[in-house]
Amino acid sequence: MKIIPYKLSTTKELITSRSGLICLAELIDKINLSTMIDNIGRELKSNNAIKHSEYILSYVFALHAGADNLSDLSILTKDKALMQILGFARAPTASAFGKWLKKNSESLIVDKLLSYLLELSLGKCKKVTLDIDATYILSFNKDALYGYIGKGYMPMIGTIAETSQIIAIDFREGNVAPSKDNHQFIKDCRDNLPKDIELGGVRIDAAGYQHEIIDWLIDEKIDFAIRAKMHKSLREQVLDINKWDNDKTRIIHTMQDSKHSFELVIQRTLIDDGQLELCISDETSENISCGRYIYRAIATNSKKDNDALVAWYNQRADDSENRIKDLKLDFGANKMPCKDFDANSLYINICALAYNIFQVFKLVLPQEYNNSRLKKVSSFVYHNAAKIISHARLIVVKVQESAIDVITTTIENIKKYDFKQHFLK
Repeated sequence: MKIIPYKLSTTKELITSRSGLICLAELIDKINLSTMIDNIGRELKSNNAIKHSEYILSYVFALHAGADNLSDLSILTKDKALMQILGFARAPTASAFGKWLKKNSESLIVDKLLSYLLELSLGKCKKVTLDIDATYILSFNKDALYGYIGKGYMPMIGTIAETSQIIAIDFREGNVAPSKDNHQFIKDCRDNLPKDIELGGVRIDAAGYQHEIIDWLIDEKIDFAIRAKMHKSLREQVLDINKWDNDKTRIIHTMQDSKHSFELVIQRTLIDDGQLELCISDETSENISCGRYIYRAIATNSKKDNDALVAWYNQRADDSENRIKDLKLDFGANKMPCKDFDANSLYINICALAYNIFQVFKLVLPQEYNNSRLKKVSSFVYHNAAKIISHARLIVVKVQESAIDVITTTIENIKKYDFKQHFLK
């Protein structure tokens, strides 16, 4: 490698390195998201005030462009060419956005928007699977409470497996147990589903192993797979099992104070080194280590066979845990920007909104990007250089030749896409 002689200079021409975000703007315009945001927010006192949609969508665009926190709103404000092609006459500063979060934290309910974006992605699918899981977010906020790994927050997040989207978030203090109020949260998630969409299945880790949840799911005829805790009575049942089929078996079990009995799919896994182990577990443990095996159990009412049930439960690692990881690492939800608890609650819901928009956006991207994470889409779709020229009341976006195909194809797909039928016309 040898650097050739060069000279730096400046230009007053409008140039942006993120011209592909015009595709996202086309999508947001088609699904009429700006109007929906403004309709659910509190009424503004001045016609000159920045609209709720301008606050939210400015950060949505910034997150899609690679923002990591509120200070990265400058991605928009410093890029005059990008502001022009996205139709932003102005964008809020990070400080103004923080004040807006605090002021609107109680009145702006994002759940309806999450539900709307889910509906756009479901097409003809009428029955969905819900995964719920808690995640820990560390915080340097002095008012945050201590959890098991430090000060922070412990939101409970509900995701829909069929679309990899978020349906609801219960933002919680860091010292709240993952098992708290899960029954109500499941009900809230179901209530937030689009009209005529049925909750067909629920998968939860051991935090959901509660008789109130299991009884309700049985009463509502909703299939479930919940990791069981090895309480004393269950340990005794498991260790008395003599008949195994491919290291799995199924037994009937009931919990104290439960209205219903249910089935448990028991798995045993051979300990790698083959050494005998003492029977080790406690009342909160998810497994028993005894003899040559480790035993685990999944509570269920599903008619799936044992292998299918285990596979269905294990799929939540991708459908829920990895989707939460994407939300935190790709869409700014791993850092809470405010001291105010309610403001942070609104903030993480806006991050979820940006994430759900991305899942809708992937429906109209060229096929090679349908299963991509944000980093790849940003690199090959969003981050493409262009020069902006105003000509005869028209803005001309002169995109580099190597990028024109992916941008034009995506825009054409957006214009043709029928979200109700879930296909390109």
